[in-house]
Amino acid sequence: MRLTNKNMKKYRMHNEHRQKIDQLLSPEKEIEEKLIAFLPIKILIGLLTIIPWITSIIFFVNFICNVDNRHDFINLVAFVLIQLINLAILFYFLTFIFKSKRIPEQKRGKWVLFFFLNPLIAIIPLWYYYIFREDE
Repeated sequence: MRLTNKNMKKYRMHNEHRQKIDQLLSPEKEIEEKLIAFLPIKILIGLLTIIPWITSIIFFVNFICNVDNRHDFINLVAFVLIQLINLAILFYFLTFIFKSKRIPEQKRGKWVLFFFLNPLIAIIPLWYYYIFREDE
């Protein structure tokens, strides 16, 4: 094939289209980053963030007030299931700290330390600053 001006223009156009497609499909634009751009997803993650607080209070009050042991097995199963959900939420935020491009590299160590010292307190500001707020 001879490289004429017409062929060179086609080649350049093909490369430009290929670069645009590569930019759209690049691993830097992760699905998670695209998902948390929607307000309903942000609010859902926020509601899941407060679940550990609510369930801890409910089970503590239930433990204190439960004088008759009628529903011990049901309470235990519910407690285990909700604690598994809480664990999944904490793992989500831990992976979010390491993999998200929204958190600057200099602050990741501080967030990990804060997360390991008290995850129930750390997930609320983490959600607000890096998920709920829009990029400025």
